[in-house]
Amino acid sequence: MIESLNIPKPDDFHVHLRQGSLLKLVIPFTAAHFSRALVMPNTEPPILTARDAVNYAAELRSASPQGMNVQPLTTIKRTKSARSVSVENAAAAGVLAAKFYPQGMTTNAWDGPVNLHDLQPGVLDAMQESDLVLCVHGEAAGYSVWTARSPFCQNWMSTCECFHVFASYWSICQHGRLLKQSRVGRLMSPRPSLPIISC
Repeated sequence: MIESLNIPKPDDFHVHLRQGSLLKLVIPFTAAHFSRALVMPNTEPPILTARDAVNYAAELRSASPQGMNVQPLTTIKRTKSARSVSVENAAAAGVLAAKFYPQGMTTNAWDGPVNLHDLQPGVLDAMQESDLVLCVHGEAAGYSVWTARSPFCQNWMSTCECFHVFASYWSICQHGRLLKQSRVGRLMSPRPSLPIISC
């Protein structure tokens, strides 16, 4: 009979740690329970470049309480003005993912694209070539929080037709049709294109 069970610390693949005094306040909770954390980049100012990500990772490590280290996994935020070279530099610096926030749909998302097609030419191709994960806040810009998910689903699936090999996950997505289509996408793609859905 099993009397004990040792569970290693899991990874947190969606956490907002912010900056400054707020960062120092909240990071002990993540460090106490997780070994790695994918840290979201919608800070103020945002994490946009490889240098931003490297500096932010250093700030995160410095703020982590002694003896409670958590490995920060850095991300960059995708804005309308971001170019493909920023993706390549970020990947070379160890950034694992880029986050897409539709304009105005969440905290510090005023500078986000309306949809993925508003990104600069070559950005999604560069992400695919660099093997960066695309993290998506799954709501369409210009809608209320109650109606934003269905139109987002339609826009997202048209993008997937062009980029089948993306590794991606959604945050704030609970739309039944989207969940169903994500399973279809995994079966049709050369590698799992939609492996994680974060609700």
